[in-house]
Amino acid sequence: FLGNAEIRLLDPLEHFRNEQVQATKDSKKTFEKCSTSYCKSLETYLGISTKRKDSQLQEADEQMDADTEHFLQTSCQYVRRLQDVQLRKKFDFVEPLLGFMRDQMTFYHHGYEACTDYSGRFQDLQIKLQLARDQYELQTEQTEELISKVIEKATAGDTSAGQLARQGYNFLQKPRKGGLGVQSIKHYCQFIKDECLFVMFPYNQQQGKLSNPESFKLDSCTRRPTDSTERRFCFDVTSGDKTYTLQALTSKDRTLWMEVLDGREPDYMMIDSMKRGGDRTTGILAPASQLQFVEKCIAAVEARGLDEEGVYRLSGVASKSEKLMKICIEKGKFNDKVNLMDTEWEVKTITSALK
Repeated sequence: FLGNAEIRLLDPLEHFRNEQVQATKDSKKTFEKCSTSYCKSLETYLGISTKRKDSQLQEADEQMDADTEHFLQTSCQYVRRLQDVQLRKKFDFVEPLLGFMRDQMTFYHHGYEACTDYSGRFQDLQIKLQLARDQYELQTEQTEELISKVIEKATAGDTSAGQLARQGYNFLQKPRKGGLGVQSIKHYCQFIKDECLFVMFPYNQQQGKLSNPESFKLDSCTRRPTDSTERRFCFDVTSGDKTYTLQALTSKDRTLWMEVLDGREPDYMMIDSMKRGGDRTTGILAPASQLQFVEKCIAAVEARGLDEEGVYRLSGVASKSEKLMKICIEKGKFNDKVNLMDTEWEVKTITSALK
């Protein structure tokens, strides 16, 4: 009896530890490695300049799609492995112990009486073991279906859940200190459509933690034109007098965000309306007023900005450019009272409005 204890009890438990627990640890390492690699690939992908060739951008999009699918598969496999260990330990641990106890009861002289006393518990354990096996098989099947649905939903870009119309990661664009370039900060964003509430959680990739959120009531959402920023997939969300520029993960992701946020195209890109002579409801200038606005902007740039570096290449703050356009465009007529020589209007703000 004692000589067989190692075979009957210790070996099965050692096998469970080596085969199941260790495999789960290996799966965790694989997931963490894949997660780190995916995040690095994502940041590299989002840092691609719009000046790249279309073929290079398309190749980068295809590679990013493949990396995303691989990350989803690895994540789901790790979650499945955790579930397997939690369910299997209910019978892989108890079953060897039950067999060992039965051998013990049979071996000793008073084993028969003890076995009779515990027969009810043995039977109850046997039933529970069978139920645990059945539950494991059922949940394994359900897990496979859930994994397929999660991957299908993630591929389609659907991230709605409960009262959240959409949620996911975006990169907030903030000017660096001293005005040297733009800093891209990762945020986990949520939008509650019923309350029109937009919530942003700053996310630290190294620590894997969300910081205190910033929330505001959404007034409007506008797509950023490609020539107004160095980053791809950008859009603006406005609350009161504050405008936040966000970078989505892909072009499709930006489209889905704008659909949920009731986003619109930039007003000054409505070429058809301009050709028809202007529209008072959208604030587009009539042809004669357009010429006045363009002439005044060019005159201001020639007077103030010829010595500035990248006078037309560098973009101004979107909210200031839009403010300038709204001031100059009043009910389809040009407002000649605006003084573009005033230092209130930076040259890059004027050139952004002109473009």
